[in-house]
Parts: sequence; C-alpha cells; structure tokens
Amino acid sequence: MAPTGPGPAPGPAPFPARGASPSAGGAVPASSFTYVYGLGTTPLEIVNTGHTFAIEVAGMGLGGITYNGEWYHLMNINLHSTSEHTFGGVHKPLELHLVHKRSVGEEFLIAAIPIDGNPGSMVAASPGPMNMNPAPQPAPGSVPAPVPGPVPGPAPGPAPGPAPASLQGAAAVLDAFLRVAPPVGNQKGIVPVNPMAPFDLNSLYDGGAFYEYNGSMTAPPCAEMVTWMVKKDAVTAPGPAIQQLQGAVAVETGGTGNYRAVMPLGSRQIAMASATRVYNLPSAFYPIITDWSGHTPREMHAMNWITGALNLGKSAGRFMKGIEDAQNDMDDYHMAAFLPHPTEPPLDVFQST
Repeated sequence: MAPTGPGPAPGPAPFPARGASPSAGGAVPASSFTYVYGLGTTPLEIVNTGHTFAIEVAGMGLGGITYNGEWYHLMNINLHSTSEHTFGGVHKPLELHLVHKRSVGEEFLIAAIPIDGNPGSMVAASPGPMNMNPAPQPAPGSVPAPVPGPVPGPAPGPAPGPAPASLQGAAAVLDAFLRVAPPVGNQKGIVPVNPMAPFDLNSLYDGGAFYEYNGSMTAPPCAEMVTWMVKKDAVTAPGPAIQQLQGAVAVETGGTGNYRAVMPLGSRQIAMASATRVYNLPSAFYPIITDWSGHTPREMHAMNWITGALNLGKSAGRFMKGIEDAQNDMDDYHMAAFLPHPTEPPLDVFQST
C-alpha cells in the first residue's frame, strides 16, 4: 500500500535491530504504561473491514491501558501481514494491533505486537513495503526482507476445534482469528470461546519493552492522533497459523497485504516505554457519560439501540393500556346487557273503569 499522506509522519517508523539504540545519538527518553485485561469468556465478533480482519471487543469491558494518567479502553484487535514496522530493516510475518481509545477524548493508543514463527517453523514474511531507511543486512536466521508476489501457504479456512488450554499469548489470539472461516468483505462472524481456555491478552505484553512514538491511524484518513507502542521483541506463534492468516489476508487484498509503507523517522522522536501489568480496572476512568456527541459509532449505535428499546417499551405499555381499557369497556357492556332493567308496572287490560 502507498503511504497515507505527505511527509514522514504518517507512516510506520523503522526500528533498529535488537540491541541497537533507536536514537542516532543513543539518548532515548523513558516512558511507561500499565495494562490490565480480563479473561474473555463470551463469543467474539470478527469483522472483515475491507482493510483487515478485526476482532471487535468495544463495550465488552475486556480492559485496556493507563498512559500518562489517562485510561484507554480496548476497542478492537486487528491483523496486518506483513508487519507494518521493520526491525533492522526486516519485516516480521504478522503484526497485531490492539486499538485503544481514550475514555474521555478522541485520542487513540495502539499497541503493536510483531509476531514471528516458533523456532524451526521456517515462516517467511509475506510481501511487505520496502524499508525506506534500510539497515545493514540482517543476521543469519532472521526473516529476510519480503519480495513482492503472491503469498504462498494454505488456503484460508477454519481451524478445527476450540483453543486448547495450552495455547497462550499470540498463539491463542491467532487461534481466535482462525476458529471460524474468515468472513468476506464487510461481513461479520461469531467466534466461539472455550470457557476452559479463555481469551487472555496479558501475555502479549510479557517482557514489557516498547518503542513509543506519535503517528497516525492505519486506514484513511490516517488521522495523526495516535500514540504507538510497538513491542521491541516479537512474540512467537505456530508457523501453520501464521501461514493460514497470511493466506487469508492475501486472498482479500489480491496478494498485496494490508500494511503501509515504512517512512523515514525524520524528526519523530522514539522513546522506550516499559509496560507493567496491574490487576484491577481503574474504575475512576469509567465516567458516566451524559453527552454522547463525539463518541464512536459503536457507542452511538449502542445508545440508539437503548433509546429505541426504551421507546418501544413505552409504546408497548401504551398499547397494553389501550387493550386493558377496551376490555374494561366490553366488560361493562356485558354486565349491562345481563342485568335486569327496571320496568313500568304491567298494564291490566282487564281493569274495569
């Protein structure tokens, strides 16, 4: 895909190889955030947006991130093949984006989790953008830079059965994407969740080191209102699952993938952020919202559904009251029909005058 706007700011940033400093001068600002996610035990909604496959969790209360004293709730998890970011000039086969929205405001925070194949799985990156700020050749054994062309791998389709309890981290998340056949463009599907193997996102953050920079959304209009947290070290997942999702994205995109071109870092500053898990949702960051203007379409739809349900309930109440009144009128009529009526004394036609 082409860059989403002029200048270097909108596109994904290139990062150095492991062990190198993200700043040319070596001085890296420090940052931090905390995260907490509950265990998802209810069915999930998977959507083909036309740009990516996404698992929608807005409104489910799965948790989120606290950053700079502000709460960002998780809205969706979407998939990119290959990774949008490069590491020493190298793309990873997949990248998960956990999209969070600030509870009060319009800002977003996206945690990007690069995914590599398990050791020995020999998973190659699917076609990706060229790194416009290339680094030296990667070390032997790393994923080579992608070459444009059709994506090899098995055709997309559902993976058999629910996730076993042994699946953790990226493996469990990818399994959720594969548990049903990927929906076609702009359609949805329902992903069953095994209560014995709940959907847990916390392990994606284990290791806790993230590159932080300010950037843009991944789809047009690519608004520059996003804080990006990109995990420094990739998480691993089974090679067959990665190849299956690469194939699904390839089918939907004509083999081009759903990534943006990597842009030079330019004047953007990269900080190193540490992630710390907490175990309680910050209830103070769940305000009672009385003005719904400026909120997400999903929130607006929810409020419209609630308002519609209330209005329908009121209409049903009025209708039932009308039926009750009509029944009472009918009862009165019947009672009146069967009660004896007062009459004049009978006329004695034989009465003498």
